[in-house]
Amino acid sequence: KKLLYNLLLPLLICIFFFAAAAGSIRTKSATTDEASHMVRGIMLLKTGDYRLNQHHPFLFNAINALPAALNPQLDTESLESNNWLMAKKDEMSTKLIEINRRLNQFSENILYASRLTMVLTTSLFLFLFYTLLRRSFNVTAALVSTSLLALSPSLLAHGALVTTDVPAMIMIFIATWALYRHLSSHPKNGIKTPAVFILFSFLALLSKYTAVFAAIVWLFLIFYHYYFVLKLGFLGSVKVVLTVVVSWVALLWAAYGFQLKTIHQVEYGNSWFIAASLDHITHLNGSIRFLDIAGALESFYYNFKLPFPQFIKGFYDNVFKHNFYGHSTYLL
Repeated sequence: KKLLYNLLLPLLICIFFFAAAAGSIRTKSATTDEASHMVRGIMLLKTGDYRLNQHHPFLFNAINALPAALNPQLDTESLESNNWLMAKKDEMSTKLIEINRRLNQFSENILYASRLTMVLTTSLFLFLFYTLLRRSFNVTAALVSTSLLALSPSLLAHGALVTTDVPAMIMIFIATWALYRHLSSHPKNGIKTPAVFILFSFLALLSKYTAVFAAIVWLFLIFYHYYFVLKLGFLGSVKVVLTVVVSWVALLWAAYGFQLKTIHQVEYGNSWFIAASLDHITHLNGSIRFLDIAGALESFYYNFKLPFPQFIKGFYDNVFKHNFYGHSTYLL
């Protein structure tokens, strides 16, 4: 009975999901975003250079691109090309498809193995999801919840694509669960560093910028628990929050190779990116009419060196600036 509940039931769900998801992608051409995710991961694995890894953090781009990077049939653009030198990810993703014999052959020969990696990752998460729910609640709750998740059209579709949406969901869930376990099992006195939570929340931050917003919620919950539940006092509670934040900064800095660069340096001489950043500085100065901050912002842009600069610039470009200017849409 234990073997049935602990292993066979979740395994059957995972096998079903793997078969359904894997069967749907064999002849599906590359979606809009997948080539961009692929080229970022492939070039990072081949060169160790983070220049393309700004639109998204790099963790799952690299994991999913591993089969492609090891594929002897894969061709990539020259490191002497203008696209690479100026970190033009969109042009490089288009070129990646072109030089690997157009869209259909690229999907079948290169992309399919990376999609299977994503399907396997999602299947393993379903097994973990079942196990966590079974241990915390009961078999019925675990079986119903995991079955509904595995049958979700959204998960079946996106859990088989080389993007960062499902990986972000997975890592944010695991990190939140780790925090829940830490707070619910915490001793009444003293401070216990939430090491498991720090690890998985760091991996979530390396998965997608969405996790930055989850991180704000996590920090609030940590402070609330230590201050209001454990009565640790303001300074003691802030100390725990700062421990988590400093740990994130140190781990992110290490993950990006202990770089210290300015935002301008990670534009890699791309005149379009530079003009867009300077234009945004002008917009910001105009929106805060009682302050003249353009000079200070421009000096910061050119001169202030930051740790994990690609991560910071990516968040600035793809979240902050994106929200500032809006997003173009269309109706089908």
